[in-house]
Amino acid sequence: MLLVLERKGWIGRFVDFLLFLFFSALAWLIFTFVRWPAPPFGHALLIFSLVAVLILLSVLWRVRRSHSTRVFFITLKTILFLFVVVVALSVLMMAGFFYVTEDRPVLKITMTGNFRGEWVEWKPPGEPLQQAELNAYEVVLDTPEGKRMGTLYAYGDQIAVKAKVLRFRPILNVMGFPNLCDVQYLYNGYTTAERFNHYPHRAQEIPMTKTPISRFQEKFWNFWEDFYYLRKRSSLVKSATQESAYLPLVDEEGRAFRGSYYLTVTTGGLSSIPVH
Repeated sequence: MLLVLERKGWIGRFVDFLLFLFFSALAWLIFTFVRWPAPPFGHALLIFSLVAVLILLSVLWRVRRSHSTRVFFITLKTILFLFVVVVALSVLMMAGFFYVTEDRPVLKITMTGNFRGEWVEWKPPGEPLQQAELNAYEVVLDTPEGKRMGTLYAYGDQIAVKAKVLRFRPILNVMGFPNLCDVQYLYNGYTTAERFNHYPHRAQEIPMTKTPISRFQEKFWNFWEDFYYLRKRSSLVKSATQESAYLPLVDEEGRAFRGSYYLTVTTGGLSSIPVH
């Protein structure tokens, strides 16, 4: 507004234009990559109106006065300019630190403690055919928002989630681009190599819920195999891996385990955190 309305020389207008570009870039960075809590519409409208009125009054006061260069006002403007820059950079750094260190939940896994008997036949390597009734423990899957995705029963000591993980460069994580995770299936596991070799295994697929960014992710999954098998490299992608996270079906005494975990994606890959 000062660039257009105020009477000044071309040098002053050029400086105003540079300031306009600079503050516009800061505003775009902050409002794009920082997660602001959404206030009620009435509060947001009130804040916007107050800021707009203050800006309009200050511009009108400035335009009605003849432009003059004073050391005091130049110093005051410089201090204000540096203050805004420091605040903006601090906000971006805090937001970047949050993006780098946060655990982004993609699935909630609940072991209810309920179980049922299942008659299973299997043949371990180098051993005769085995038959037995095994305890199959109930596992409930929900989205992080609480939407039910499915229920399955799995025998064994553990339940594992296998997923493809695509990790971006840290600079993109700082800017707010999360690492991507594609859950493929769940399968049972065992606590020791001896039990792993002797008891049966079974994998079960769970259809994942589509999200608004699913189409965005699918474009990257088309290239995942090229990154995974090292056929291609990208300055944006740090690694493409297949990872598993193991969660308990029974405790150390063999009793049915009861508890919930969030399957999460971090800058380091796949992880899980307990739900308290």
